[in-house]
Amino acid sequence: MRTDFQRTQAFLSLSLTFYEFALVGDGDDNSTYSTHELHDILVALNLAAEPSLGADAHLRSLTTHFDALHKPRGMEALMTGMGKLYDQGYRVTTADKAHLNRVME
Repeated sequence: MRTDFQRTQAFLSLSLTFYEFALVGDGDDNSTYSTHELHDILVALNLAAEPSLGADAHLRSLTTHFDALHKPRGMEALMTGMGKLYDQGYRVTTADKAHLNRVME
């Protein structure tokens, strides 16, 4: 029982952090990702960011990466990616905080 609770809590924490990462990656808070923002998100997660791959390939790559983060050290890899976005000037904005608060209610 305790192991299941810990696993669920870790999954929720990782999911919320990934959501925060996605919010931070939307640098202008317009609820869409520009080509530049998408590129920065992919690069921050060490994923292929070649525009010729197309949006569908990028989405599959992000989804696969999110699923893989549930393995050991996933949170560390996600936080490293978040740090890369912060290094480029991305920040948690007031709008981002409002989105996170709505999700956690």
